[in-house]
Amino acid sequence: MEYPKSDVCLVYDYDSKSSMKIQRQSDVFSYEQECMKMYGQMYQRHMNCDIIPSDADFSRYKTVILPYMIIMPDEFKKRLKEYVSNGGTAVLTARTGWKDTDNNLVFGKRLPVDLDDLTGCVIEEQETLLSGQYSPCVYGSTEGEGRIFAEMLKVTDGKEVVRWKDNPFGDFAAAVCKSYGKGRCYYLGSSFDERILTKLFDEILK
Repeated sequence: MEYPKSDVCLVYDYDSKSSMKIQRQSDVFSYEQECMKMYGQMYQRHMNCDIIPSDADFSRYKTVILPYMIIMPDEFKKRLKEYVSNGGTAVLTARTGWKDTDNNLVFGKRLPVDLDDLTGCVIEEQETLLSGQYSPCVYGSTEGEGRIFAEMLKVTDGKEVVRWKDNPFGDFAAAVCKSYGKGRCYYLGSSFDERILTKLFDEILK
């Protein structure tokens, strides 16, 4: 029996999973649960979604989802930019590319490291949210919440998609989209609730 090919894949990165476990970012963060939350967006739309390791070829997919890839080698960044430039859609999340391959924070560069040309934004401020904490945000007329992480995104040459509401840090985006070559890159600066995440994926997958 031949199964239909998926247009979407989710990159499950073991190095990033281990990094998040060794240096826990929040008491409510779970790499597996966050991956399942992303996967659920395809499941509820009855769409196939392949789960692939970070060293697999993702060039044939229409959309690539990269949850919390805190360790992103330079070679992978190159592949990712080529993929988007050729027409693919990439979905990056909070904490993307913060560390090098030795699991050390990268100093002297703006976050996300060597990816701001792709994401169309830089991180000005950030905070970790613990159990019971959230930060209100808005997508169009839909209000929702960001949990676990709240990254204050300064838009450079991208487009604000979700913005923080009543934020003590000031006026910042919570999610940004940038057209890059023939494709698009979405950067999500938080673990959004289902109201916001569903709206985002309606846009991402259309």
